[in-house]
Amino acid sequence: MTFPAEAARLTICEWLADYCAGRAEDDLGRGVCHAVLAGGKRLRPVLTLLWGQRFGAPPKALREACLAVELLHTYSLVHDDLPAMDDDDLRRGQPTVHVAFDEATAILVGDALLTEALGRFGMIKDANPEACLSALHCLHQAAGDRGMVRGQHLDLLQRAKTVDQVAEVHRLKTGALLSASCEIGAILGGASSADRDRCRRFGLHLGLAFQARDDLLDGVGDEQALGKPIGSDAQRELPTLLGILGPQGCQLRVEDETRLALECLDVTNAEEHEIQGLAEWLLARQS
Repeated sequence: MTFPAEAARLTICEWLADYCAGRAEDDLGRGVCHAVLAGGKRLRPVLTLLWGQRFGAPPKALREACLAVELLHTYSLVHDDLPAMDDDDLRRGQPTVHVAFDEATAILVGDALLTEALGRFGMIKDANPEACLSALHCLHQAAGDRGMVRGQHLDLLQRAKTVDQVAEVHRLKTGALLSASCEIGAILGGASSADRDRCRRFGLHLGLAFQARDDLLDGVGDEQALGKPIGSDAQRELPTLLGILGPQGCQLRVEDETRLALECLDVTNAEEHEIQGLAEWLLARQS
């Protein structure tokens, strides 16, 4: 199936290519480019861009915010793949950074990407300064020890035994950043508190649906489409929704969370109709 927001994705890919231009001067720079240009759906910055356009955010501010969201997400992948974390050798069909280079370089690549991500907000000149600070705070809350980092910590502990406990890991590890990605676009566009809340809830439910679909694909997906071996969660005895609910129950969870996400949208609005199409595409994605 064709990605429904392809124009937005290609725009973000161009911005990332521009960001990487001239950086591959040494192993650190090459490692950054290896991670950033590895491909993928660019889902998080696509959501930032679409929601920002929905509320009329300034174009240059949106560019920096989209870069911030994707660079931060990429840092998390580089660190998650490390031997001390998930110990993955492949990401999007390519060797992970610590395999292509070494562990020390991978750690520094992640550090650089995180620092760069937060710094992008200081480069915004065409948006309300208070909105920029609010957007930065939103990203910080999603990524730190009350968000994505805590989700990874809980995942490593492998203590989740119930659906609710696994869902809490998913909420923190995936839902928090997806939620922030949506809200940041709305913040930069000057959206109302009610609209920001809609964006936040949409992103959270979409993140839970996305992670449930990931659990399902890791067990029954196509290895070539995924770009990584399937069954790695089961081999490491990680707690997943697939392991608790089985394939049918896991897919029902995907559908339920997608429905809750769609209920947050105003589909009479053209931009939100496009966002609806993206959410529905994710429901049936194969990678």
